[in-house]
Amino acid sequence: MKRLGLNTRILERVRTDQELNGIVAKSINTSTLSMPRLLKENHPKLTQASALLAIREYLGVQDKDILCFVHQKNKSKRNKCLTNA
Repeated sequence: MKRLGLNTRILERVRTDQELNGIVAKSINTSTLSMPRLLKENHPKLTQASALLAIREYLGVQDKDILCFVHQKNKSKRNKCLTNA
């Protein structure tokens, strides 16, 4: 099954940039302590409009550069980008 997820480069930026990490966490109403798990799973919460808006404004990129299609098999914990959205 395909769904939208964050691009691998964007996931890495959110993971390593603590300010961006906090902004995204606040935008999806979660704690920064939950972010590593959400990022590892490329969780659908990360593609909520509020998170995309926060990422877009912080990094100055377009949605097409943020999103990609991920293939999810049986609730797999690892979801890799297949193509850009």
